[in-house]
This record gives sequence, C-alpha cells and structure tokens, in this order.
Amino acid sequence: MKRYYCFFSWFIIAIMSFSFASCSNDDDDDKDSLIGVWVSEETLPMYYHEELTGHVKAFFQFMEDGSLIEKDIITEIGSGETYTETSTYGRWEATGNHLKIITSFAEPYDNPKENADETECTYMFKNGKLILSYQDEDTGEIKSITFVRGQMP
Repeated sequence: MKRYYCFFSWFIIAIMSFSFASCSNDDDDDKDSLIGVWVSEETLPMYYHEELTGHVKAFFQFMEDGSLIEKDIITEIGSGETYTETSTYGRWEATGNHLKIITSFAEPYDNPKENADETECTYMFKNGKLILSYQDEDTGEIKSITFVRGQMP
C-alpha cells in the first residue's frame, strides 16, 4: 500500500507541475500587447459627403514610447487608383481596455498637432487578433474593426 501511495503522490506532483507549466498569462488586455504593426483584416469603406468613394486598408504601428504611425492604402472606386496616406503625427494611450488614438494627416506646412483627430475606442484580443470597437458618430451604433499582426507597406 505504501508503494501505491508513493506512486500516487508522484503522479499528483507530475500532474500539478504540468498544470503550472502550461499556465500562461491570459491577461491579453495588457497594453504591451498592442506594440507592433496591426493591419485591418478587411478593407474599410471610405465616404465623402455620404457617398462611397473608395476602400481603405489601415495599418497601425504602435510604438513603446506612445508614438504611432498610421498608413492608409486607399483604392478609389471608379478609377481604381491606389494611393497611400501616412499620418504626420500620431500618439496612442491605453488605460485598461480603453484606447485613445490621435492622428493627423495634415500638410507639412500645417501644425499636425492642431489638426489631429482623436478616436476613442475599446480594444480586446481574440484568437491573436486585435478588435477595436467604437461608437459611430452619425448612427450611434457600436462598430468593430478587426486587425491582424502584419508589416508596414
């Protein structure tokens, strides 16, 4: 019986060590997880005066110092012309699951900080993807955009 007790004890210790070894940090909301390049999973519609004028592929590069680069690759409807807009000024701040993104596509002679757009949203990670949710200013409904890890163009 003592032999079985010893075997049982070792078995329990082995199971517990595997349990502890396989535990991971499930706190995916850690803002350090944002750092890197994120690419919109799908192209997003672009409107001008409520008319659909093109589609946008968005790229965000979150840096450790709180700076941000946003690049949008825009494809116009009709002409099919593609061009890239790059933010001249970008910052980000994360608190809990709340994210503030500040960007400006101002002309070089303008002060980009004065012409910056602020977007406030919530974020979460699911299956290795970044999901940003925000409230649409026009409709008031909650919308989400899914991003995957990628590279800047």
